[in-house]
Amino acid sequence: MDMREKMARAMFPDKNCFGVTWDNAPIWLCKRYLGMADVALSAMEEPTEAMVGAGTRAYDEGDGEYGIYRAMIRKAKEG
Repeated sequence: MDMREKMARAMFPDKNCFGVTWDNAPIWLCKRYLGMADVALSAMEEPTEAMVGAGTRAYDEGDGEYGIYRAMIRKAKEG
């Protein structure tokens, strides 16, 4: 599963009153959530100064590529 689908699935409610899940949802509904994931990913293409700072600190601390990425995402989630 790629990040786009992972994000779309995370935004998709587990079940609604009709028992619809990601695996049995109509294609148009899945596409709606994939579109929302695209918007979220596009927003992350331009990191904030705080995100860059968090990534730089993680780099300086030797956290490696995944640590840098995670530090930047955590900072984005803090708002």
